[in-house]
Amino acid sequence: MLSTDQAARLVLATAISHAIADRVTDIRDELRPELNAGDRTTALVDGVNVGAVQMTQTKPATKVVDYGALMVWVMEHNPTALVTPAPTVSSAWVERVLKNGGEWTDSETGEVHQVPGLGVSQAGAQLRVTVTDDARAWALTALETAMPSPLAITGGTDA
Repeated sequence: MLSTDQAARLVLATAISHAIADRVTDIRDELRPELNAGDRTTALVDGVNVGAVQMTQTKPATKVVDYGALMVWVMEHNPTALVTPAPTVSSAWVERVLKNGGEWTDSETGEVHQVPGLGVSQAGAQLRVTVTDDARAWALTALETAMPSPLAITGGTDA
């Protein structure tokens, strides 16, 4: 069974984790409007590289936009891609077609088909943060300094 101190350490560490997650969300929301796709900024603390903040480039992505049209087409052109009992289109087959930009090649005729029911969307740019080993070490030191025990945070004393 856990001691109350062990439980308190876990509860307080979890509370710190949640507070930090909330702070990260706030900072991301604050910085996102200042970044354009492709921007990358190195983070320096006292001249030491602790990581980088980057807004990724947007990328087009093929996805299923009309499952009904896809089903009808597959039933006519490639019924082996159907999975029963429903029937439904094999997710593995759909994944291959999506990776091929929405095209399927008939293995018997060699004819290339543009599969209906698929479309291209522009995946949004993402805010990416990379952290160096130096930043991780600093974070662990800060956590250990701030939280050697739950009582250190609350002002109590170890018994």
